[in-house]
Order: sequence, then structure tokens, then C-alpha cells
Amino acid sequence: GNRIGRVPLHWYDEYDHVGYDGRGSKVVKSQSKDLLSQVLENEDDADKKRFVVHDALNSRDVELTPRQIELIRRMQGGAYAHPEFDSNPDYIDYFSGVDPIKSGLN
Repeated sequence: GNRIGRVPLHWYDEYDHVGYDGRGSKVVKSQSKDLLSQVLENEDDADKKRFVVHDALNSRDVELTPRQIELIRRMQGGAYAHPEFDSNPDYIDYFSGVDPIKSGLN
């Protein structure tokens, strides 16, 4: 998991480490891939129908599930993230049982 806590990683852009662990030792940055390697790897993953993103905070690659990909594509398209969400629910007339004469709403 995350060993450095809730610290913005950009604070350590100029340093060779990304914070300190519980004992006060520096947490060394992992060797990141160069841009060409990332592009080639993403092309290979696209051929295999896999989508992998890099989690910089935890320093690991994460494969997205089909559900996560669907949510991302829906948000990019301007739709609600969850397809189960009903943006226009049926109208419920809460005052249908009120007698206007007895209630004084006439």
C-alpha cells in the first residue's frame, strides 16, 4: 500500500525520494519507464483488450475492470457514471389523497 501518507507527490518532484516511512528513512522513487516504453506497452495491452493505468501514489500499475472502463467512458461522454441511475424518475403525486375542501387548499 501507500507508505508515505496523504502527501502531494509534486512536493518531491525535485528530489530522489517521495517521502519518508514510519522509521524516518527515505522512500526512494521507483524507476519509471521512459515514454516510448509506456507507449509500446499500452499498444500491447490494447491488443489484449487490457487497460492498465499507473497509480503514482502507490507506485504500481493497475488493470482496469470492464466495469471501471464503462464508467470512465460514460463520464467522458457526458452521461451519468452509473448506468443504473435514473435521471428522470417517475413523478409521485404526494398530495393525490388530500381532500381540498377539508384541508382548505381550494
